[in-house]
Amino acid sequence: MTAILSLFLLFLVLKMQVEYREAQYRKKSYLCFRYLTTQTESYIQKMTKFNWALRTAYAAQFSVVASEEAVVIFKNLVIIRNSFHISYMKNLMQNKYCSFPESVEFVKNQPYQVKSIFLLDTSLDETTKIRAHQWKSSITLIPPKIRISRLFVLTANFSIESAFTPNFSYTSKEIGKKDLLN
Repeated sequence: MTAILSLFLLFLVLKMQVEYREAQYRKKSYLCFRYLTTQTESYIQKMTKFNWALRTAYAAQFSVVASEEAVVIFKNLVIIRNSFHISYMKNLMQNKYCSFPESVEFVKNQPYQVKSIFLLDTSLDETTKIRAHQWKSSITLIPPKIRISRLFVLTANFSIESAFTPNFSYTSKEIGKKDLLN
């Protein structure tokens, strides 16, 4: 009788370990996804401000009144914007919520055109160009020692109107194992 009770308790402990790992997996996935989407939203808002500032400074370079100061301001804005872009990419790849394999889709599917991951493709006035008005990103974490039936993917469909009036929005959803197989 003691052996049966011990086996039953062992079974319950093992089952609780699996359920705990699954809960941790779910929590980590959602924290990672939330971090990446909020970083992207903040990035787009700041890049919009940079675009307005760069366009204004670019036009001011050609005025007679403040052309020298405008050139300095314009060059500094370009440097600050590029530094901000590099910082955004670094934050996507290295953060406390997820690592590079999970965030690769967000790094790859950027809202603005790039020459390489860290170099933006810009217009003549150094404003950023929209890569696509709508794009999709997802994260998939596959931790060890959880039930396959508990796997899921989080997806986000982003949309942006333009580089100067973004009207940024996104929708997200969880795709479970059944939907993944379909």
